[in-house]
Amino acid sequence: KVVFDKFNDHQKLLVSKWRQEKIKPTPQDLLIKCLSNAIKKYPIFNSHYLNNEIKTFDDINIGYAFAAKQGLVVPVIKNTEKKSTIEIAKIIREYSKIEKTGFKPEHFSNGTFSITNLSSTVVDYFDPLINPPQVGILGIGRTLSEPFIDQGELIKTFQTSPLLRPGRLEVLDEVDSTNTRLLTWPQLSGFHGRACVTEFQTAGRGRHGKHWHGARYRNVMLSLAWQWSRSSDLVTGLSLSIGLAVARVLSQWAGPGLQLKWPNDIMFSGGKLAGILVDVIPGGDGPLRVVVGIGVNICNSLDLEQVVDQRVINLQDIALRSMSRTQLTGELILAMALALDRFEKSGFAPDQVAWNQCDRFRGRTVLASIDGQVFEGEGYGVDSEGCYRIIDTSGNEQAVSTGEVKLSANPNRRFR
Repeated sequence: KVVFDKFNDHQKLLVSKWRQEKIKPTPQDLLIKCLSNAIKKYPIFNSHYLNNEIKTFDDINIGYAFAAKQGLVVPVIKNTEKKSTIEIAKIIREYSKIEKTGFKPEHFSNGTFSITNLSSTVVDYFDPLINPPQVGILGIGRTLSEPFIDQGELIKTFQTSPLLRPGRLEVLDEVDSTNTRLLTWPQLSGFHGRACVTEFQTAGRGRHGKHWHGARYRNVMLSLAWQWSRSSDLVTGLSLSIGLAVARVLSQWAGPGLQLKWPNDIMFSGGKLAGILVDVIPGGDGPLRVVVGIGVNICNSLDLEQVVDQRVINLQDIALRSMSRTQLTGELILAMALALDRFEKSGFAPDQVAWNQCDRFRGRTVLASIDGQVFEGEGYGVDSEGCYRIIDTSGNEQAVSTGEVKLSANPNRRFR
């Protein structure tokens, strides 16, 4: 990933400088010149590989891929190391005119390196194909106006809470799973209050071993590690307390209408907005350790719904104000820390009433599984320990502590 702030500032500066030439600078103009400067610094990349030998060139001739009438073409701008940015820009525009009448072989000859730029598309990243006998190609993915999650700003947020330690925060570009990373943290002395935030998970986990899906740089994915003196049998209801805390934060961005789906999802208008995963490491005679992971959908493509086979709600689509993933991440971690601290002292019971007010299933017909038996009934909210209560067709109350609860095909049918 690359932060383009200075790049964009320079492009804006060139707008006025190039006005008399009647040329508007584009990212491609600057990228090719930047690439030329980088190759000049590392000349081994300005090479051809032929007959098991590498031949390095002095002239930096950069080919750039673009879609022409006849398909994908890669015309070459020769001697870019000797040309200014505006000279490169003029050649690019001249090639655009030539494309209408037809390129000639010399327009594609003697390239020493290539660039393919998809910054104006919705493609986040891709694997470009090297144009033999060249030894390298630069692939540029989508440019996002939303900045990356800023670790420096998050540290400032940590400094406002006595429950968190700035030195135990990490923001990663990629990790297999934030929960797994904290569960396997080697130093127990540095476990409590450790937070792992990532831009992408290669093996993100959900409940019951399901895979968590989310695009790069478009969501919030994080985990927080906590250590308690209490035993593991008192952790019942933790995912509900965390869900309530997360929903309260998200409601500040999305307004009213959020619902809680037992035991670990935040919903809006029938779609999933966020999910929670709680992992418990039994302490034996020692302290109990838990890792709480959350994922919030911010700006995913419509393709995600086909992958996960359920409706997905993006916070950006329902937000009442401009999104800042860094600010949201900080607010979520603070809320989680407060919820974990409170839960250790009081358990789930203080959150029961507030949770039930947001219950997605309450008063609706649901299907539930208890001890392998599936039955139908009316959702009746959670009890003080976080078990979900259902009034079955005989009018009896059943409590679900594990398994699944979901809306039936006819959720508005009444039993009482």
